[in-house]
Amino acid sequence: MLRELEQEEFATYVDFAYSLASDLEKSVYPTYADGLKTKSDFVERARKAYQRENEEILLFEADGTVEGWIHYYALKEDNYLSFCSFNIANGVERAIDEFISYAELKYSGCTVYFGFAKQNERMRTRLEELAFEKQEECNVDVLCFDTFAYLPEECETIKVMRENYSEFAALHKMSEEDMYWNSERMLEKLEEWNIYLLYKAGKVNGAIYFCSYGTSMEIFGIDYAEQQYDERIFKALLIKALNEGKRLGMTDLTYFNDDAEHAVIEEMGFRHVSKYVLYTKELV
Repeated sequence: MLRELEQEEFATYVDFAYSLASDLEKSVYPTYADGLKTKSDFVERARKAYQRENEEILLFEADGTVEGWIHYYALKEDNYLSFCSFNIANGVERAIDEFISYAELKYSGCTVYFGFAKQNERMRTRLEELAFEKQEECNVDVLCFDTFAYLPEECETIKVMRENYSEFAALHKMSEEDMYWNSERMLEKLEEWNIYLLYKAGKVNGAIYFCSYGTSMEIFGIDYAEQQYDERIFKALLIKALNEGKRLGMTDLTYFNDDAEHAVIEEMGFRHVSKYVLYTKELV
């Protein structure tokens, strides 16, 4: 059974929910098993559900026992629904079924996004049984800046501002299909982004884009003019992002990356957290 978690019940269940958030086999991303985020981070984020109209925490009970909670958020204007936490100790299959039934009544037409560690086998199995489509599989790696020293930048990079945004938009549009952060949405929130273009012989070869949340930083992606991985371009753009993160006083960095990139970033001091998978389906 799912029911809304009343604010006066929050303290009763938050410790249990956090313990599940720290277990890759029983939770979704964003994970609290990465060695970066803390319990206070989890509690602070969860409390915001009571301040936002588009968020809700649902308690999941099975046979009279509380087995976890689901903290979701919905962006109706974008037909988008995803999770801050979907942390279930036992009976995740039933929790998924009940949530889908619940969400279809309120958010028909929205696409629901489940992103989680590959270790969460029971969630993956149930979503595949429900005809969810796997959209992505990648590595999740983190870096702490206190162990990082500035690296030499051997290529020309330029920060993207409104005046030169069109150069980035032309590049990003080639790879933004099915991506939430398309060039139009990024332009609307440009002050929240750090975007750098890499040039060679006066032409754009690639771009990197990242955001910060407090003192934590996340690389969202790298675009290539030739639409294929280029190790030289990747290294140059990654070094630029790392140096900029260090300069800005960031404490840590998270990057969702493919296997080719993973081989490079391991050499640069990143630590592997897990394999990540993303499943989606439109609610009817």
